[in-house]
Amino acid sequence: MRWFAASLSVILCHGFLAAQDRPNILMIAVDDLQPMLSCYGDKRVQTPNFDRRAGS
Repeated sequence: MRWFAASLSVILCHGFLAAQDRPNILMIAVDDLQPMLSCYGDKRVQTPNFDRRAGS
């Protein structure tokens, strides 16, 4: 178990250091396929952060 934790920490540290020269990417994963966002016209849901993202 210690070997696994040590390996995982080395991989994560390497990933963070290597990512400094790459662009930032935001991935938003959802668990359903319904477009229930106010930027899609749904009046029941208020999603101001998604609305700002959709406007840019």
